[in-house]
Amino acid sequence: MISSASVRKIAAIFICCSPLVVFFVNCDGGAFHPLKLNQPAATSETSTQPPETLVNAIVVQGHMGRTLMSCDDGQSWIHDRSDDDDARCWVKGDPHYVECDHHAGAGRGLDYGDGNFFANFGHGAPGTIRRSADGYIWTVVKNLPLSAGAVLYALNRLILFFGQFSLDQGATWQASAPPPDLDFANAKKVGTDIYVFGRTKGLAISRDGGDTWFTPPHFSTRVGHGA
Repeated sequence: MISSASVRKIAAIFICCSPLVVFFVNCDGGAFHPLKLNQPAATSETSTQPPETLVNAIVVQGHMGRTLMSCDDGQSWIHDRSDDDDARCWVKGDPHYVECDHHAGAGRGLDYGDGNFFANFGHGAPGTIRRSADGYIWTVVKNLPLSAGAVLYALNRLILFFGQFSLDQGATWQASAPPPDLDFANAKKVGTDIYVFGRTKGLAISRDGGDTWFTPPHFSTRVGHGA
């Protein structure tokens, strides 16, 4: 855990309404350098160089493969990119109309770990897992035949929900144990634990990167999607 003394400002990645705390240095629109969570910023006591300033960085994901970044708490946005800037989501009658919820570019998950961002795009259509070191330039590391839910990074694993993980940031993949059958499952990460909610069938938890799962006793099946 990083002490409050080593933290100047906190950066957050937002996917929908769930913040994930990470730290960055020199996010100024021209230079972007992730600072590893176990590596405190230099200080006058530890370095003869001027200390690096941590600043807020917000990276968000949208449909049509869109990502963008803010380095000033959302007052302005940079690195706005998408797979198709001409597309118009749900604007019927427009020549560039796209039903963006069920499309290869539908945003499905965003996470960060070991110096890289990871994003999952695609729902109801073939999709992709993408990796980026700067939140702007993305490389496809896995093609998906159909949507596969959230992509999460925990315990040095890139975890593709359901049932696969990578130990080399997406270069190769291995099978993992799928969670119990949960209808319309929705996966979230808390620390390094993975929580998977079903719309009507309760909750499954993994504390080992998806190798094993358990269900808390007496968990109400009424609590589910979006909890």
